[in-house]
Amino acid sequence: MILYARDIDRLAQIRRHIDENLDKDLSLDIVCKIFNISSATLRRHFTFYFEKTFHNYILELRLFKASELLYSRSNTISEVCVLVGYKERSSFTRAFTKFFGVAPFAYIKAGQAEIAAALSGTIEQERQLSEQEGHKIEQKGLRACRRPKLPLHHERQ
Repeated sequence: MILYARDIDRLAQIRRHIDENLDKDLSLDIVCKIFNISSATLRRHFTFYFEKTFHNYILELRLFKASELLYSRSNTISEVCVLVGYKERSSFTRAFTKFFGVAPFAYIKAGQAEIAAALSGTIEQERQLSEQEGHKIEQKGLRACRRPKLPLHHERQ
């Protein structure tokens, strides 16, 4: 399949629209009407260019955004549901659990445990090194903590 520059530009506009309107209804039909493109063409071009279906792209984007928001602990689970475009908390919980293999509440708890383990592990290692080598203890704090890796948006050149 060959995509022309105008097709790639339109896909970039569609992607930008999806990214900016994640909390709104992003059904294939609505996006097709907004960008004046047939659903078959959008499905075919989107899948070819982004290497995932339209639906899966939106699903993954919503769930990774939700994981970021949950990890930051700035919002409740119910608020995160709305911010990423889910109307029902149960639908969000089911999708999140299926995608990540852990419920949102457990994900938050696991993130807290990871931070605590990383901090205690880092401090303990430094204490051991300090005792062995007689050096001062430098607490490095959160440097050892890792956030969940988010996928990069892959585009074909």
